Amino acid sequence: MKKSRFITMLIFVLLGIILFLVGFLVKSCAVNDDHKVDTTAVITKVEEQYDASSGEKSHEVYVSYDVDGESHEAKLPVYKMGYRAGKEIKIYYMDNDLDTVGVRGMENLPMLILCGVGVLFVVIGFIILFKRPKKKPEPVPVNPEPAGEAK
Repeated sequence: MKKSRFITMLIFVLLGIILFLVGFLVKSCAVNDDHKVDTTAVITKVEEQYDASSGEKSHEVYVSYDVDGESHEAKLPVYKMGYRAGKEIKIYYMDNDLDTVGVRGMENLPMLILCGVGVLFVVIGFIILFKRPKKKPEPVPVNPEPAGEAK
């Protein structure tokens, strides 16, 4: 095996393992599920901002929800296409910090992306390791007519 193929494989496998582990680290450092309380919220405002220097749009979504008969408003950490004022969505809030909210189902997304890319890198690394290089076909010798034999 060529040294360069082995180094390429090693880089892919190591990057894959690192990404996979970072994915689990992100999940373990995430907010503790013990304090999450599910509820329904109403989107009160969706602000669209445009950054002229980068040409990118960003959105800020504000929701209103009730806790023990008291109304609270908070900014969502994520935006999903289709969010508009007046729409009801499922969220969670932290019972120890009512202003910390999130959208259920989105909290595992970073972990899934990092772990998925990590596994993909490991698989690519092993494909590089075990894939046999194609053998070049042997050139077919051309038999010139022997000298002196003219027809």
